[in-house]
Amino acid sequence: MKMLNKIISFLIILSILLFPDIRLGESFPSIQFIDFLLPLIAYVVYIGRKQLVWNRFYSFILVFCVYIVFTIFVNERLNFLSDYYELFKMLKFLLIILFFSIIEIDNFKKHVFYPTFVFLVVFNLCHYFNLFGVNKLIEDFYNGGMHLEFFGLNSLGGVSTKRMIGAIGNPNTNAIVFLFFGVIFYPKRNFFNFELVFFFTAMFLFFLCQSRTGFITLSVIILYDLIKRLVTSKWEISTSVPSLLVLFAFFFSFPFSSNLIETERYQSKVIVLKTPEVKVDATRTTYMNTLFSNDIVETGSVKGRIEIWEHLLEMIKKKPFFGHAPRKEYFYENELYPENEYILYLWRYGIVGLLFFLSFFIYLFYRGIVHSKLYNVDTLTFLTIVLLITSLANTPFSSREIFVFFGAFLGIFFNSNQLNYDEKY
Repeated sequence: MKMLNKIISFLIILSILLFPDIRLGESFPSIQFIDFLLPLIAYVVYIGRKQLVWNRFYSFILVFCVYIVFTIFVNERLNFLSDYYELFKMLKFLLIILFFSIIEIDNFKKHVFYPTFVFLVVFNLCHYFNLFGVNKLIEDFYNGGMHLEFFGLNSLGGVSTKRMIGAIGNPNTNAIVFLFFGVIFYPKRNFFNFELVFFFTAMFLFFLCQSRTGFITLSVIILYDLIKRLVTSKWEISTSVPSLLVLFAFFFSFPFSSNLIETERYQSKVIVLKTPEVKVDATRTTYMNTLFSNDIVETGSVKGRIEIWEHLLEMIKKKPFFGHAPRKEYFYENELYPENEYILYLWRYGIVGLLFFLSFFIYLFYRGIVHSKLYNVDTLTFLTIVLLITSLANTPFSSREIFVFFGAFLGIFFNSNQLNYDEKY
């Protein structure tokens, strides 16, 4: 059974981060490789049910599933199959948590988690530097889309910022993935170990994704950790290690993420051809530079988000309490990208659904702050901060990769704390 658990956990983590979705047709949703594993995962959970320690968080997920069905009923959408995909996603989330709560953690970290991270790093670097035809692979089989079409270019075809999209096909979601890894490898007080290298590598690749929301999130995490360490203990060398490594990773990534070398070549080419109408803005060499400019709200991505949010908020006024139900086809047909998890939950499930969503974070913070001596609790708090802040300008819970990855960690967290766990929590 241990070998089976190892194989399944390896396939789960590797597939959600590196395997392309399987598309059966335009009228059907894409399928992930993990979906084929669910019956086997359910079987393993059933066999190991005596190891499970049921807690209120699991019950909370089931109650929310019932509420989703209620919103579907209230909106008279019981015959719309696509609405049930959200219900399926929540049940899959719970199943992943239960599975990882009964596996052997040390075995998982050594034989699954670390190798998967190495595979992910190699794949993303090959994509970023366009080695071995990986970008062609992403274009044909992954969700590369326009992010690859304009990779390292601006809308006029000039050299611009390169934002790493990876196998996920979106730089913001890819940034959250590496932010997750960075948080998991975050240096502890006993920091002289190989995970320092993994932390630096995760931060380096995170900066190559050029996510503004991710950058703000990382800053909040470092500040939170710094304050906590200063309050709970005396100043130590280890206190400044995360900040120094992040700073070093940022400057090390700058020549690549800013496309600095290619920009210099491009400028030289413009001079030789004497085409002054083609220009390179040397003050905007990185996408994240807009965070420190006065006209950030005038950027296309921010203005586009605001317009969509205003549109959704107007619709929310019509059904404020129970929302419009999942209604996924509305976003597909109108090509809308909510880019705010809070507004999306409010639109789909109303005020009640938003309270469910916020309660999810409150519970995790409660576990992280009140029960601060639990194993892995800092990592849980950091991951919660990641989801809280990135949900303001992205939809991490709508990303199946992020959702499953986070579910896996929650399972590991509950697993590692079962000996310290009390049902009242």
